[in-house]
Amino acid sequence: LLADKSVGADQINDLVRKTQRGIKLKGKDVPAQDTGQEIEILSLSNVQTITAAEIKKMGALDATLLEYYLAGDKLHIFLVNKVGIRAFSQPVKADEVVGKANLWMAKMSNGEEANDLASYFHQLLISPVENQITTNQIVVIPHNVLHYVPFQAIFDGKQHLIHKYAISYAPSITVMNFAERKIPAGNGKAHI
Repeated sequence: LLADKSVGADQINDLVRKTQRGIKLKGKDVPAQDTGQEIEILSLSNVQTITAAEIKKMGALDATLLEYYLAGDKLHIFLVNKVGIRAFSQPVKADEVVGKANLWMAKMSNGEEANDLASYFHQLLISPVENQITTNQIVVIPHNVLHYVPFQAIFDGKQHLIHKYAISYAPSITVMNFAERKIPAGNGKAHI
């Protein structure tokens, strides 16, 4: 940063002030009058997960949330909607999932057809929970190599997922909840 001649002293001083403020916040030494940015910095430096009760109250439940967690040779899928929170687990070969995701990315980069891979990921990621999806919107919270899977292009043998559901992504349900509570700019909806 200091070697970059386009960065001025004011920018460096501002960064130092923000860093110092962030360090104070991490130790929870926050004066009562500090709000806004300070609280946001605190939330980023000291993340607290939300409870199941808080998840059920989220406004985003107009959509079905699908959170995936690939742990060793198990795939865990958490489905959240107005009906409740359900967890599904299934055995997988993690190396196979990683290999197929990498192959799909390579084929897409080369403009090659990959419906076989799109169908594989439908069987793996959507089929186990599809009968529980009660909305026409899905929010995907991927994990590990699944961040590279284009959920819109997942194929059930007849149509791609994007033709059945509006699909969006979130990094985590905690971040999604935080974004919903922020003071909105514009029309009042958080877009993730």
